[in-house]
Amino acid sequence: FDGISFSASDGSQQLSDAIQLCDRRPIAFDVDVVQSMTTADCTSPDRQGAPHRLYTFYGTRGQPVTIAMQGVGFYDTLLDLYDPSGGLVDTDDESGGDGNALITNSVLPDDGLYTIDAQAYASASFGQFRLSLKGSAGALGGISGAVDYSGQQGGAVIVGLFNSPSFS
Repeated sequence: FDGISFSASDGSQQLSDAIQLCDRRPIAFDVDVVQSMTTADCTSPDRQGAPHRLYTFYGTRGQPVTIAMQGVGFYDTLLDLYDPSGGLVDTDDESGGDGNALITNSVLPDDGLYTIDAQAYASASFGQFRLSLKGSAGALGGISGAVDYSGQQGGAVIVGLFNSPSFS
């Protein structure tokens, strides 16, 4: 690959740097992905020579997600989470212990297609890894209805919503 040629008003131009086109693979909630980083993978634009893979999922505004990456065949993983417009939402290096990356309960800011950048931190780090995506189906919203109270109350009335019918 020798670059890309394009025409401009002042003549033909050539870019000297190669452009990487990296595949984006789908990832589903609650289904672990077990794959391997190889020399055929794209390299990280931030860490020269470090391989990375891109995974996408559809998320909704307000949905909390947890993403974990465990290096099985190499040490030290890194995760970046990007929103539908390409802005960085969250990043992690080694919060999962033993050199493993873990993004915990990151709340998605918008509806749309999110991208996980699963990376080896160091250059020429190849081998098997496990990637998982967990989340809730919940989203920000409201509850309609009324609270009737016929007594007298000093101060504030606090109404709570609980996800359990019993408290122990």
